[in-house]
Amino acid sequence: MEQELKESGVSGEVCPVRCDLRRESDIAYMFRLIRSKYGRLDVCINNAGVLRMNSLTNGNVEEWREMFDVRISVDIIVEHHNYMLFYYRTARHVKARQSLN
Repeated sequence: MEQELKESGVSGEVCPVRCDLRRESDIAYMFRLIRSKYGRLDVCINNAGVLRMNSLTNGNVEEWREMFDVRISVDIIVEHHNYMLFYYRTARHVKARQSLN
């Protein structure tokens, strides 16, 4: 990917990180690394997914749960860490407001 960027005239750095997106601790580590090395995140390509070739008639419920967790839960966890990275970079204080529902 870095070579493709250079060939297309784009400057910057590619920082690949091995991250098992099923493990929140790996995601947290990845964002700590980004924060310590760069201080910010310019682009986040979250292309996580698990595909099992089972149908609704012969599928395994645990495999469906894994697909759901990776596709949906990971998006939420990554966005949480991305927001926290942004928050630490831009804000010093947060006033908590209690929502009245």
